[in-house]
Amino acid sequence: MIRNNDYIQECDSSTFTVLFDTYKNNSSIKFIHGLLKYPEWSPTTDIFQYIQNVNQLQQPNTYFLFDASTEGFCPFRNHFFDMLYYNCKKYSISPNKVLFVSTNMLDEDNIKLYNNKNNITESIHVFTFLSFKKMILDLLEDFVSPRLDPDTMFEYFKNKTRQHYVDKYVLSLSRVNRPHRTLASYLISNSTFAEHVNISQDKIDDHEIDEIANVYKWLPENDLKEWSKKLPFIVDTKDFEFNHALNVNSHLHHQTLFQIVNETHVKDWNKTSIFFSEKTFRTIGHMQPFLIFGQQGCNHKLEEYGFKLYTEMFDYSFDFESNVKRRYQKLLSTVEDAVNKLNAMTHNEQVEWKYSCAEKIKHNFKLITDLETDRPKFEKLIKELQC
Repeated sequence: MIRNNDYIQECDSSTFTVLFDTYKNNSSIKFIHGLLKYPEWSPTTDIFQYIQNVNQLQQPNTYFLFDASTEGFCPFRNHFFDMLYYNCKKYSISPNKVLFVSTNMLDEDNIKLYNNKNNITESIHVFTFLSFKKMILDLLEDFVSPRLDPDTMFEYFKNKTRQHYVDKYVLSLSRVNRPHRTLASYLISNSTFAEHVNISQDKIDDHEIDEIANVYKWLPENDLKEWSKKLPFIVDTKDFEFNHALNVNSHLHHQTLFQIVNETHVKDWNKTSIFFSEKTFRTIGHMQPFLIFGQQGCNHKLEEYGFKLYTEMFDYSFDFESNVKRRYQKLLSTVEDAVNKLNAMTHNEQVEWKYSCAEKIKHNFKLITDLETDRPKFEKLIKELQC
């Protein structure tokens, strides 16, 4: 149905379509499913030319699904809205026969801004959801337990921590190198409490050192080069080329008390992107308290989706700092406060501290393991598409 090309690929299923099929009941909605690839996009990229019979979109209940459900890209920066409207106009396809699915949780607002700015009255459909919740649910069912009752799993994870935790309070993972993650690893490995942190960080070459020094001009390049000689820091796997998104790495969560989640993005492109990857939901799925080093406000944004922050444990005010360097430094200050408290505790007291916010831990776990939490939003979309 979709010929081979550099922009989209035919896809039998994705997290979105699996969930859509779960909730659609007897709906007759059909998709021509184009999964996002990663070329350079332009406002006039012609993707409909690769649909073998694009006129199928004239049929009732048939839609073109532009699936970016694992990404949080800014649609303005990547010209996604421009491109989709361009294709509709070129092929005389009504924009309401296009469904753009994204994990940039601001895209439903972004399309309203775009339409208002361009005086568009007939809009494409835009649907956002936290796609990585479902991925982590599947992994937990496959590798941890097929029955994910919050009370049972709370005792399970607590017992695992009792068995495997030794003296590392903090988990800080950095798989694929990104400048902000390397910055984080550099700062935390030079902190006063580095001995209490399990850090994963790949080696960096001279080109990456130059890039990091250019992005963070305050960072002494010679210090960074000297520090890079100690790399890599390995706590999980030596293979840093792949991000291992499908690995649960349960043992890393059992061995530590809380996690600094080094998310994919720290830029929000003028508040047009908010994105949560599997990294955030993996720690929630292991019932581990967390702080996210990501886009400005991302920790508090989780509250809008029903999650609860561990405010009894951490000061999340760092979340609102606009400057990336200062945001992470303020995060480290919060971590240092927690470390100082843990230093004064016995081993058993430290384990009890990890699970002290029991109701919040169970609540957050249920939000990613109970598919019913997403039903209302999907049923609303299905109703819109059937109109």
